[in-house]
Amino acid sequence: GADGPALPLFARLLADNVARRFALPGKGRIAEGLDADFALLDLEADYALENATALYRHKQGPYDGRKCTVAVRATAVRGGLVWAEGRIAPEAAKGRFVAPSR
Repeated sequence: GADGPALPLFARLLADNVARRFALPGKGRIAEGLDADFALLDLEADYALENATALYRHKQGPYDGRKCTVAVRATAVRGGLVWAEGRIAPEAAKGRFVAPSR
């Protein structure tokens, strides 16, 4: 499994660096006054991706059967749960377009 030092690295690579690269204000960190968009990861997952359960527009993808060791267990937008246990939450918060600041 991932140890403690891996968690800040994941946050930096998957959130902070992306927000900085695309100049997205209010994104990339969890802090007072920011949007609170985040995903909860299972760092000890063991499963294979399946086209049948993918939330793609087209039910055919290149990753069918690929083994994974990290899984998204839940996703929140503006602090509200939008996806968990393989399903979109019935009262899911609506996201909004955030234009780059440059």
